[in-house]
Amino acid sequence: MKSYRINHVNLSDSSKLDSRLEHRRTFNLPNCELNIFETFHKSDNVILSYSGGLVVSSMMRGEKVMSEDGQEAFDFLPGQSVILPDGLTMNVGFPDADENRPVQCITLTLDWDTVHKNLDYLNERYSNRQAPFEWKLDFSHQHSKIAWSL
Repeated sequence: MKSYRINHVNLSDSSKLDSRLEHRRTFNLPNCELNIFETFHKSDNVILSYSGGLVVSSMMRGEKVMSEDGQEAFDFLPGQSVILPDGLTMNVGFPDADENRPVQCITLTLDWDTVHKNLDYLNERYSNRQAPFEWKLDFSHQHSKIAWSL
């Protein structure tokens, strides 16, 4: 199996930031938004809310500890991505973040119209032969974690 590596994204100049906790760079396109979040200081109990579409978040460097209400916390590490449903609120900690070891996470939010159009396209052209026999998103576990190579 061939492995593809993702290049690091350059960090922001920490001396020019307004906030060292979840500093955000945003890039907007018609059907999606790309955010680069960086944290340069240790912190706990940061509440993050995801809304506006389907969220795919990939950890580039550092570590987050994430949990949702009533669920066990999990480590979010470089080489991992999570797919999150709209409206989910997470409690996040940055146990090791500092100027020398910043945390960096990239989040892509796809608007629901685009997501549904693509699912409709898959269902029309490439029928799923396994139950439930259609392409759809299942958020019964609230988040899905995926690993990739950095």
